[in-house]
Amino acid sequence: MLPAPQTTIPGALFPNAPEDMVCGLGRDGQYICVIPSENLVIVRMGENPDSRLVPYTFLLDIWNILNKIMG
Repeated sequence: MLPAPQTTIPGALFPNAPEDMVCGLGRDGQYICVIPSENLVIVRMGENPDSRLVPYTFLLDIWNILNKIMG
């Protein structure tokens, strides 16, 4: 669920990420994602990469790159 008004999102918010990924999404593009199947934790701190309250498209781009690297 996204912060602010709690909205239920049908389906996966990050369809290109592993199904077992659990994320905490914060303001200004800060997040922590835990992916047990990959033994991986992703943390992003910093300023907002775009003008959205929760810039989830940035995480979509990250997974597009990671999928190419991790094969």
